[in-house]
Order: sequence, then C-alpha cells, then structure tokens
Amino acid sequence: MNSSRPQTVSVGISDSPVGLLAYSELFNSFGNGTSLVPLEKILLEVSVNWFANAASGMNRSYLENARADAAADAAEDAGPRINTARTGVAVFSDDFQTIRVFAERDNANIVHWSRFDEGGHFAALERPDLLADDIRAFFADVR
Repeated sequence: MNSSRPQTVSVGISDSPVGLLAYSELFNSFGNGTSLVPLEKILLEVSVNWFANAASGMNRSYLENARADAAADAAEDAGPRINTARTGVAVFSDDFQTIRVFAERDNANIVHWSRFDEGGHFAALERPDLLADDIRAFFADVR
C-alpha cells in the first residue's frame, strides 16, 4: 500500500498518535518478533515523527521510489542499473539472510562485507554500537 496509495495510510497515521504508534508496531514485530528495538526507542521514534508531522512524507518516499523504478523500466535503454561506487554491506542475524545474491547483482564494487550475530532490520535502533563501528571500519579502509 505504501508504494501505491501512501495517502491511504497517511491519513490515519497523521491524524492520530495512536494510529502512528499502531503503524510503527513494525519496530517490534518485524522478523516474526525478533526485533530488539527497546520500547523507549520505539516511543522516541514515534514521538519525533508525530511532533514533526513527518509520517506522511516518509510514506510518500515508497511511492516515489516505485515510480522511479517504473520509469527506469519503461525507458528504451532500460537495462540493469548497477551501482559501481565503493559499497559496504552489513548483514544482521535477524534480518534478510538472502541479501548477498541481490547485493552482488546490483553492486559491482562491494569492498566491505560484515555479518553480525545479533541485530535485525532496524540495526541502527537495535545495535547502534555495532553499526557505527562497522561504518567506521568501512570508511577507515578509504585511502
């Protein structure tokens, strides 16, 4: 729904803090309940989004990405879009484990690959220390 009709969701999450909190329940249930995001961080994220009235804009990004992909596919010279920039990939134990095939398909210059025994889809909220250390390691290799 986010990538086709974001305003449908946006009305509910912009009109009610309870609606936004219910929608943000993904912070807790993503990965069949394996999320490690603490309740206080969920409440902080929801509060910041509510006070900034940012929820609708965040949803809109899904629609814009879907439109950009459709436009690229429709272009006459549409071929696979391969990223050639220096790229790092971090895989956390409770997130998508099949990411390697897609990462290698879409990125021609993966120079940093990390796997972590803990953390999931919301690694920045779940294990910010591990993620920050990995980002530092990626950039430390740049010379």
